[in-house]
Amino acid sequence: MRGLTTTAEICSSSCDGPHMPLADFVHLRVHTAYSLSAGAIPIKELVAMCQAERMPAVAVTDTGNLFGALEVATTCSAAGIQPIIGCEIVLERNGAEGSRPERGISEPDRIVLLVQNETGYRNLLELVSRSYLAGEASTEPAITRSDLAQACKGLLCLTGGPRGPVGRLLGEGQAEAAAAVLTELAGLFPNRLYVELMRHGTPEEVRTEPGLVELAYCHDLPLVATNDAYFPDHDFYEAHDALLCVAETTVVADQERKRLTPYHFFRSAAEMREAFADLPEACNNTLVIARRCSFIPQPRQPILPAFPTADGVDDETALRRAARVGLDTRLARAEIDETAAPRTSRIRARHDRRDGIRRIFPDRLRHHPMGKAPGHPGRPRTRLWGRLGCGLGIDDHRSRPAAIRPSVRAVSQPRARVDAGFRH
Repeated sequence: MRGLTTTAEICSSSCDGPHMPLADFVHLRVHTAYSLSAGAIPIKELVAMCQAERMPAVAVTDTGNLFGALEVATTCSAAGIQPIIGCEIVLERNGAEGSRPERGISEPDRIVLLVQNETGYRNLLELVSRSYLAGEASTEPAITRSDLAQACKGLLCLTGGPRGPVGRLLGEGQAEAAAAVLTELAGLFPNRLYVELMRHGTPEEVRTEPGLVELAYCHDLPLVATNDAYFPDHDFYEAHDALLCVAETTVVADQERKRLTPYHFFRSAAEMREAFADLPEACNNTLVIARRCSFIPQPRQPILPAFPTADGVDDETALRRAARVGLDTRLARAEIDETAAPRTSRIRARHDRRDGIRRIFPDRLRHHPMGKAPGHPGRPRTRLWGRLGCGLGIDDHRSRPAAIRPSVRAVSQPRARVDAGFRH
């Protein structure tokens, strides 16, 4: 049994001076705008809120993706805030191998995974990728427990509160099954599992919290307090509610639709301390987790795949050859019409002129914004490249399908425990 640690002891190394202590709570569940059609917190605004609240760290746990991980890491670290990379991910139910919750039938089980080190970061990347590749189109991206067992090193796990597998089973009156799932998770994450509590004021939270606390004490597991932040402040609630309606293709008046509470915002440390006044160790443990998650991904140049050629020529030579063959093929069809000869002659000359420019100024074109390869990740295909590809004969816009835009779419406690071991 690890000894208790006071808030003052935890924060002692996180002060700028005797009169400027940092906040005694860290958010571990924040959904940025990268939580598509759900999160509404821009990363720059998140950093500004952390600075205003003097929070030394923050965890971003977008739903099912890591799209914002690098931007979070670079923006937060530049502002002197420790970024914690994480993800809220769906976990399959009942231990059935390969079974994944179907969207619309019931709310799936969700857990939160937080990165401790580079191994954990790579494992989280693997899990998120697997959730998209292994599921069917009709299901929400999810991982199986087998997936989790194969890639759990370097990660901390939060049990998901009332929407996690343990909380759901407690809410259904299945206490023994909830204890079994908790034991399984504790085996996958030794000294890295936290029983998560939320207090947004929902009936599910009130119904499941006593059982979660009891299980945590019985299994000697630390508690942690989180607030599922989807929007910046209390005043943003109605606008965010409308966003959810757009995402769910429903209306505000629909009483059966998905909805959040006005408390799903970026609450201050003081508000969180007040909400969990009877369980201070749950707030203390947010600082413990921040200390245990120290990995910050670094930006790097894109790693492009190798492009082997039959005779071992370099890629630029192969591109020129392919362009010439494609152009000759297209012009051969056009030259059947005798009146097209002058026009095809001009096209050949234009091709040779462009190829000559690339030979003379290869470095300048390579680094020019318009000289990037078509389809390069993160760069939209420009009209210039589309026209150039057609002109060179390596792309025909008439044979491509039209682009498709994505659719917009309180219980007294007998004892307390702070996870003060900081064991990785």
